[in-house]
Amino acid sequence: AARHSLKRDRMADPAQLSSCLAQTVNPDANARKQAEAWLEQFKKSPSAATSVLTLLTADGQPPHVKQAAAVFFKNMCKRHWDAEASEVTIGEDVKQQVRDNLLSLFLVVPESIQAQLSEAISIIASHDFPERWQALLPALVQQTGAALGVAPKDFKKGTALLQIGHSIFQRYRHEFKSDELYKEIKYVLELFQEPLLQLFSATLADLAGAQAAGGAAGWARARGERSERAG
Repeated sequence: AARHSLKRDRMADPAQLSSCLAQTVNPDANARKQAEAWLEQFKKSPSAATSVLTLLTADGQPPHVKQAAAVFFKNMCKRHWDAEASEVTIGEDVKQQVRDNLLSLFLVVPESIQAQLSEAISIIASHDFPERWQALLPALVQQTGAALGVAPKDFKKGTALLQIGHSIFQRYRHEFKSDELYKEIKYVLELFQEPLLQLFSATLADLAGAQAAGGAAGWARARGERSERAG
């Protein structure tokens, strides 16, 4: 099982954080406004990012709170991960905790939360990959191989991981040509190309085997039906 070790901000009250996140989907506009005001202040606390991520696997938290926490985290990354463009500072020690744990956290949360974390990974990678997030691609290759390389294959997990890869790499389509860009693409190809080709070849073999088995089963059923009619 994937492991993660995020530290919660000592100043954050988990019960109050959970309550305010729950209120962000309250039909009462006043309740939403009060919760959003509290969260605006909360995100300025030193470890707000890791505090909110701990709720995603916390026992006793209802699904709508976890969903709200994932959305809050994604939006925090979108607005504040780039220190030069933000009035809220996410410390480098907190950023490193997030980078060290986010992929493993992604693997243990429900699909609806995975969608938010996948977008957050893409946002962070656009700023930090590969220089400050050198562990990301090897972990992505390892986890994808574990999901799709051995039986029983977990196609749902493997597909989600490949989608993360796509979200990281798709910017290469429109980036301006530069030596730095080619260096990064070369790095990605060296680590990702061969494992991806192997997975593709194995998947084709699985499809061929399934089609052959299906054809044989269909032929056997047809033969049985003809024998019954003949009898």
